[in-house]
Amino acid sequence: MNNKEASFLKQLTEPRLVIGFLIFVSLACFGMTLSFDFLTFDDNTFITKNDIVASDDFTFADCFRYKFMEHDYFPLTFLIFRLLRVLFGFNPLVFHALNVVLHIANVILVFVLCTKILKKFVVESTLSVWAGAIALIFAIHPMHVESVAWVIDLKDILFTLFYLAGVLTYMKWLETRNKTSYTLTIVFALISLLSKSTAITFIAILFLTDWLQGEKINKKTLIPKIPFFAVTLFGFYVFGL
Repeated sequence: MNNKEASFLKQLTEPRLVIGFLIFVSLACFGMTLSFDFLTFDDNTFITKNDIVASDDFTFADCFRYKFMEHDYFPLTFLIFRLLRVLFGFNPLVFHALNVVLHIANVILVFVLCTKILKKFVVESTLSVWAGAIALIFAIHPMHVESVAWVIDLKDILFTLFYLAGVLTYMKWLETRNKTSYTLTIVFALISLLSKSTAITFIAILFLTDWLQGEKINKKTLIPKIPFFAVTLFGFYVFGL
């Protein structure tokens, strides 16, 4: 391979170009959902015919009381549904567009997260390729069709967004011990939890991240986890567990 070819391949695998490609592929796969309507399975029960979302007799605060202490308590998701209804009415284009945009955001976060994790395992020149390949699988995997194409599954995309953001800010905190990064991690963990109950696993991911970063389990690493244990216990309570 001559210098020109090597230079071309290097430019081709620049992070910004890889991200652009991931955005294009994601839109190509899920752009068609923008023409979809609401489904008569759950979309009507939880959105279009749900008074918490559809009726002006209720407030945004009621979103945090609806389904409280039940396993499907996701108040932030219902709050966003209500906000979209207030601003745009029940326009399915807007609801589906939000799912697509947030899915693309998650794909980018997966790419960024993979570049941080894989830099210990692959040479730098191939880092964007490996991270891009993983993010591409995440972007187009058939298991994500339901989450992106089904309006009610905004909860999946939303919790993933803040979950991934929380892991990234936690990794930033491990590197810099910056208080802002630590605070943001707590906030993201809590917001993710209010998006979907699956985020109750966030505390486990922190220990896995410690292991990947070479941190040992001791008093020094356990004390910063106390707020996250509190978030987990809060989750058990609000989900009626």
